Amino acid sequence: MIITEEMVLRAIELVRPTAEALLESDEAVWGPRWAVGEVMAPGLDEPVRFQFGEESEWDSSWGPERETSIAEVARRKREASLRERTNTSSLVFGKPWALYNGEFLYPGGVYWEGISIGISGLRGWADEALGEMLAATIVMLSHLEVDRRIQNKEMRL
Repeated sequence: MIITEEMVLRAIELVRPTAEALLESDEAVWGPRWAVGEVMAPGLDEPVRFQFGEESEWDSSWGPERETSIAEVARRKREASLRERTNTSSLVFGKPWALYNGEFLYPGGVYWEGISIGISGLRGWADEALGEMLAATIVMLSHLEVDRRIQNKEMRL
């Protein structure tokens, strides 16, 4: 397979500066200054989990501490996007009848041609934008890997 865990980790690091800038901006955060996520793609045996920013203790100014962890919300967003093969914003606003009990109404799940990503911790639209950037970066790295293989005359996977 083209996509490897190492490729996904590289894509995460390429997107990290944007994520960290968003975590510093007041308009993109609702409380915490960290976000977590996971990526699943063809070629991976299990999701690759990651975090942007440093986790801190819950601050009561963010509201009551939630029953569901930010990581669990990210996982559920990713699973819904994979199941329905669409971003969670499209799912919530376009076909909410396809949501399962217990799923969230937040944007932040991304689906791109077999790649599913869930990010949680920022405002939903920022989560989803980061997921889109991460998916685009994985796709770019995949194309660059194919180019490298063609250049090296490695014509089979």
